[in-house]
Amino acid sequence: GLLSSALIKTKEDQLTLEYEHRYVRRGIPSISFVKCTLWIFNPDDGVLVSDIDGTITKSDVGGMVNTVGLGKLGFKQRAYAHTGICTFYRNIQNLTKCRILYLTARPMSLIKVTRTYISDLQQSCRKTNARVGLPPGPVITDTTDLLGSFKREVVDKTSHQFKTEMLITLKSCFASAGRDTVKLPVFLATFGNKNTDMVAYEAAGVSKYHKVKALS
Repeated sequence: GLLSSALIKTKEDQLTLEYEHRYVRRGIPSISFVKCTLWIFNPDDGVLVSDIDGTITKSDVGGMVNTVGLGKLGFKQRAYAHTGICTFYRNIQNLTKCRILYLTARPMSLIKVTRTYISDLQQSCRKTNARVGLPPGPVITDTTDLLGSFKREVVDKTSHQFKTEMLITLKSCFASAGRDTVKLPVFLATFGNKNTDMVAYEAAGVSKYHKVKALS
């Protein structure tokens, strides 16, 4: 089919694109539209990496039920998250000027509700009582389907393999742009709640002693 794109929205660090896909299915001409966001990172940007379920949400299972289950049923997703997580990540970003990346073992089929959860989550700041949201950033999911993701995460417990691959690929992009990733590490901090998160972060070259943080 014919694939064309149009730039429909711009921000300082991101572009929103809309793709129009024209194709013929069973003899019937059809058109589908897909929107995507292209995030623009500078070669010298520092990156904070965060898991979602159990790290931002209060628990792995509860996170899926409250943020995915309700969204799939058409209900508003609950602000089911660790108290103060929005302010915590915002403070880190303000202090370090880093960019944030949300890396989750959720399947690609849940990308829409996951992005909505990240963008809509709001919490009250204890000091100011102002409403604070999570820093904006790309959400990267597992590339498998729901069953494959469940098997990898729960049965095989090998979700770290996918996360390691994604982080190494990201780091290589910075290196290709001319960054010395040894002298200037890409990942300033990484957060997760499971041993598999820690394994992934360390395998991607994050310092074992200073950069890897477990939230529970």
